[in-house]
Amino acid sequence: MQIVIHGLIGQRCNRVEVTLLVTDRILLGNRCLPEHVKRAQGAIQFGPAAAPGRRLNILPHDKLLPHDFHRLAHCQFDHRFAAALDQLSKPVIKLAMRQAMTIKGQQFVMGQDIQAATRRSSRPELDSTLCSFDMLGEAAVTEEDAVLYQQRYLDAIAALANQPMDDDLHNRHAISVKLSALHARYESAKPEVLLAELLPRFRQLALAAREAGIGLTMDAEEADRLEISLAHFIHLLRDPRLQGWNGLGLAVQAFQKRALPVLQTVAQIAQQTGLKIPVRLVKGAYWDTEIKRAQELGLESYPVFTLRVNTG
Repeated sequence: MQIVIHGLIGQRCNRVEVTLLVTDRILLGNRCLPEHVKRAQGAIQFGPAAAPGRRLNILPHDKLLPHDFHRLAHCQFDHRFAAALDQLSKPVIKLAMRQAMTIKGQQFVMGQDIQAATRRSSRPELDSTLCSFDMLGEAAVTEEDAVLYQQRYLDAIAALANQPMDDDLHNRHAISVKLSALHARYESAKPEVLLAELLPRFRQLALAAREAGIGLTMDAEEADRLEISLAHFIHLLRDPRLQGWNGLGLAVQAFQKRALPVLQTVAQIAQQTGLKIPVRLVKGAYWDTEIKRAQELGLESYPVFTLRVNTG
């Protein structure tokens, strides 16, 4: 039995970036602790709160009772001990978190580039495992970004063409593409502009994938982009230049309330065209964003199921 996984390709952070990220996470964790918990547990403080300039608020001596002196001396000792422990434990905690991030990242990111990702996917422990490779952080902000990501996708497709041939393209590693990487203004406000500018780029990638003998999946994105994504997907399915090709598939967000109608639409198109359309069900990505965006806009309901168990 073959297992298909979604392999991500991402750039490695340098040591400075990793240190800043780890420090930021520690600071965030400290900020999330209630003040009374920090005081009760003597929580280690990172950053400005633990700076040497921090002072205890001590009342004037004529306002103190005799038993207060012992309590203040104890507090000052605790403060010095916490400050020393802070300085001694920082490197250890940062090293542990950096190692944990590395281990966690290796579970989701296959490599820094397509070559590293394909090498890792060929390891014995991943035997009979197929990957649909995607690239992290590929949302285009400018036209230069879109051109760059387009070329990166083409390079990845060319690299995947070198894997062993098979009569069934679904027995080979594939590529996943986000349409937001191919256009800087990927929004539904002007669909005719996108069909004129974005669709040709999407078609170029599909034709390259067909020539390379691999599949291409249109990745799922935010709920407000669903209609325009489906429009491009349907246009490409009906393109005469791709007639008879079973390699064009799509990812469907299973937690979206419109997931079932989307699947029904895809099934109808498959019956009409006689194509086998690969579908990958995913859940998790964008879920938090969809919830928060609906709250910010004051919508009456959410575009996604609020209980993930309902997507099973």
